[in-house]
Amino acid sequence: MIFVSSEALPRVIQKLEERMLREVYAFSLDVEDFYYNIPHKELFCVLRVNKVDDYGDISFRGVTGVNSDDFLELLNLHLHPTVVNFDDKHYAQRSGICNWFFSCPFLSDLFFLCL
Repeated sequence: MIFVSSEALPRVIQKLEERMLREVYAFSLDVEDFYYNIPHKELFCVLRVNKVDDYGDISFRGVTGVNSDDFLELLNLHLHPTVVNFDDKHYAQRSGICNWFFSCPFLSDLFFLCL
C-alpha cells in the first residue's frame, strides 16, 4: 500500500494515465478522513440543486412528510452535534460529517455523484 499526500496526487494521476495507455492496472484510492473532509456548504448546494429541487417543494413534502427547507435544516442540525468535553473545555466539530452517522455513506455518495 502506498500513501500519497493530496499535493502529490496530480503527479500520481499523471503517471497512472501514462501507464494506462500501455497496460491495464487495477487500483483503489482511499481518502484519509474522507467523511470529515466533506464541506458542508458544498454538500448543501449539491443537495439543494441536484436532489431536493428535482422534486419541487410540494412533491418533496409528499414523499418525505416535511418541506425541503425544513429537511435541509434538520440535516444541518444532524451534521453539527459532535461536541467533546476534555479537561473542562468543550470542542465542537466544525466541518465534515462525523463518520458514525448513519447518513455518511448516503451523503458522501450524493456529494461525489453530483459534482
